[in-house]
Amino acid sequence: MPPSDILWQPSTERVTRSNLQAFVTRLRALGTLPKDFPDGDFPALQRWSIEHLDAFWESAWTDAAVAVQAPGKAVLADRGLPVLRIEPDRQWFPGARFNFAQHLLRFRDAQPALIAVSEAGGTRQVSYAELYELVRRAVGALQSMGVQAGDRVVGYLPNGVEAVVTMLATTALGAMYSSTSPDFGEQGVLDRFGQIDPKVMVCADGYRYGGKAHGTLERAGSPRSGMW
Repeated sequence: MPPSDILWQPSTERVTRSNLQAFVTRLRALGTLPKDFPDGDFPALQRWSIEHLDAFWESAWTDAAVAVQAPGKAVLADRGLPVLRIEPDRQWFPGARFNFAQHLLRFRDAQPALIAVSEAGGTRQVSYAELYELVRRAVGALQSMGVQAGDRVVGYLPNGVEAVVTMLATTALGAMYSSTSPDFGEQGVLDRFGQIDPKVMVCADGYRYGGKAHGTLERAGSPRSGMW
């Protein structure tokens, strides 16, 4: 498609009200960005972020109010490596410790945290306070089953509130989470989960797809499946 064929362009008002523009405004006020840095020039911000790597990522980390358990000593370790090169041993924010479940659950109020819409059109809204309570109870259940930091928990779940709660509860304990859709067959689930040797599998009793109800417990618990 020729560059001149623009399908959609945000209005000036929409750009002004965007979170990214608010970020630019805060950086200018702090003196991190030049006072004459242009509004709405996000390609310029992207270039600046590459040319001033430490300043950008330190600002982004601070602006996001990451709930850290221990602060980092720097933005990037081993600055001798090329910035855009992917290195498995490269460390960002070395020394920092944080749990993103703690960060995501830092609110405990009535504002909506999750909005789930079913195939049939039903809507379920969960507030931050309700989500925190659901995760707290799920953490207790996983602990009662012996889940500890470093263990693996898997979800055989549809994309909904329960999947998010299971993931957050697993992460809160320092364990690792993986999931798959309940429409996967037995062998597909075994091929995926068998690689990580999970301690616990959380399974929905069923799901709806294509206007029909489908059960999962018989498939998940069958002796030949080996899924328990």
